[in-house]
Amino acid sequence: QLLYVNLVNEAAVAVVDLGKRKAVATWKLPGTGHRNLAIALDTQHSRLYVACRDSPMQGSLIVLDSANGRAVTTLPIGGLADGIAIDQKRQRIYISTGVGHLETFTIEANDVYRRQATVDTAVMAKANLYSSELDRLYVSVPHLSTEAQVMVFKPVP
Repeated sequence: QLLYVNLVNEAAVAVVDLGKRKAVATWKLPGTGHRNLAIALDTQHSRLYVACRDSPMQGSLIVLDSANGRAVTTLPIGGLADGIAIDQKRQRIYISTGVGHLETFTIEANDVYRRQATVDTAVMAKANLYSSELDRLYVSVPHLSTEAQVMVFKPVP
């Protein structure tokens, strides 16, 4: 069994073999200027999704092959992304960004990722959790000028 560790300061992902209790690979992210802050493993598609902050307003979603670390594609997203969630039922990736948007990509055949309409959240609402049991996406909004809150989204077909 493998564990994927986000190496934020190195723009890389380490692969740890839990049985051997040691790192077996380190995958550098393609390109420059990425600060990877969120990762999510999609076992159904053998993909690792890495959300990066490239600037305060812009970011990248880097899709890696989870078997070998090969970069499959890079998609533009909003900046300050801290949360990625995978909805296997709908074949979607949800990314909450600190610029006030929830970004959604539909996973299609042959590594095609189709961007859906963005949904407004709040500035700095960048951490999320998707519950497949409740079929809800929860996005945290930190205390800034108002009280902290959790936004709840029900995905639609």
